[in-house]
Amino acid sequence: MFKRIFIYLFLFNFLLHGLAFSWDAKVVGVSDGDTITVLSADEKRTKIRLYGIDCPEKHQAFGQKAKKFTSDMVFGKSVEIKSVTTDRYGRTVAWVSMSGHKGPTLNEELLQAGLAWHYKKYSTDQTLGIHEQYAKGEKIGLWSDPNPIPPWDFRRGVVSIANVPMPAPKVKTYSPPRASSTSRHYGTSIITTPTNRHYEIAPSAQSASNSIDSGPFHGNNDSFIFHSSDCRFFNCNTCTEYFVTRQEAMSAGYSPCKICNP
Repeated sequence: MFKRIFIYLFLFNFLLHGLAFSWDAKVVGVSDGDTITVLSADEKRTKIRLYGIDCPEKHQAFGQKAKKFTSDMVFGKSVEIKSVTTDRYGRTVAWVSMSGHKGPTLNEELLQAGLAWHYKKYSTDQTLGIHEQYAKGEKIGLWSDPNPIPPWDFRRGVVSIANVPMPAPKVKTYSPPRASSTSRHYGTSIITTPTNRHYEIAPSAQSASNSIDSGPFHGNNDSFIFHSSDCRFFNCNTCTEYFVTRQEAMSAGYSPCKICNP
């Protein structure tokens, strides 16, 4: 059954991806599982963000495994880039596959290996969704964790999911807890959801005013300067490195911005 489904997916992908603008380049850098840098024949460097997926951050569970998987697959090799769009950071968002290879793209391989999420906010591609469901059903990679944290939640400070009891209503009349309600739980903020699952946010990520070392911070890959979230340069085109703490950014060789003084 699955074999037949993948054959249909291959034919569908061949037709769909064939309509995109494509070009060949050599992979000269791997930032993380879903971001690479390529060098074209005219010596132009381009940062590529894999379309439709979101890999765990480098400091998340499976983040380093996703980076290694991508590096093992394409680093130093010639790949075919099929451009889809350009994101707000100026990166080319694309499908990536080995040059001359007619099998699954790197985007799909990462999903099949359980090392990425289908980024449904920016992609409704059914093929990617099926690959994710397969890995999830087989508990492959990050899906072996009963409560994996999506990277888009991790980037805003969510560090774990706990089945914490719902807070009791403060009034005697019946009033079900609202999804937006918050409470305090052992020094950690709890965001209550209708499913009775609570997202715990690390104290260091709750408020920049709690500690000068709290993030998030974005690092500029060109200047090696990092910025706080209230800095005008926080989302610059080359500010693609993510750090949770100030010390982490400095340990990685980045210097604090002299304008925002993170």
